[in-house]
Amino acid sequence: MHEHLDIGCGPSVVLCLDPDNIRIEAGTDNRFSTRLSDQTRNEAGEVLTFNFPGGEIEVQTRQVDERLFRVEAVVRSRTKLSRVGLRFKYLPAEPAAWRGCREQFHWLPNIKRQENQFTGDHNFRSPAVILTAAEAPAVSFVPDLDRLATDRPAPQYLDMGFPDDAPPWIEWGFASQRPVDHVHHEPTGELFDIPEAGTRLAATILLGPGEKILSQTSRFLWNRYGQRLAVDPRPQVMPFEKYAEYGYRPALE
Repeated sequence: MHEHLDIGCGPSVVLCLDPDNIRIEAGTDNRFSTRLSDQTRNEAGEVLTFNFPGGEIEVQTRQVDERLFRVEAVVRSRTKLSRVGLRFKYLPAEPAAWRGCREQFHWLPNIKRQENQFTGDHNFRSPAVILTAAEAPAVSFVPDLDRLATDRPAPQYLDMGFPDDAPPWIEWGFASQRPVDHVHHEPTGELFDIPEAGTRLAATILLGPGEKILSQTSRFLWNRYGQRLAVDPRPQVMPFEKYAEYGYRPALE
């Protein structure tokens, strides 16, 4: 029984779940340990179930095509939580590439100033976390906005990191949070309820050449969400045309 979900491109593992960094917290100083309790495979793909005190988290990957994967998770908890996070390791078997990733293009929807900060979903807009390497496939991690609209016991967040002697990582999940200086977000430790039936997270993972991963991500976001949502400007208070009319005139005349 292995404790990770491999997301690969050909023979190479580009991204995998880090079972040692599944973050389940109930308050700022109360992080639960997790234990792999079950590993199965169904028609859709591999499923791992991790237990923690008072609940469980079930994580599944599904390969859609050679360069597109889906990750879905279900969280069930009888206790209030303040944070649920999944961490994924980039190029886990290629230590020679880890340090160089810092110098390659990478992207998070919003910058952070402190180690404990992350990108809150208030800043998601067209969200993606992108990591690239000089001689390996790039990865783009895109939260499912439709699922976010239906399952949101707390705001979602995205984060990334570049340890000195470990793989670069992407983290994604729910967390109670607050804005700092208007543009940054940090966890608060405030507890929230998980619905009795559980709550779900979903994301799409794109793999591709580093020089094409931006256009690949933009095209996916537009085809999956943009085309459909652009026909209705809500929750904007007025159409884009009115914004331009009121904004451009005082700025240019």
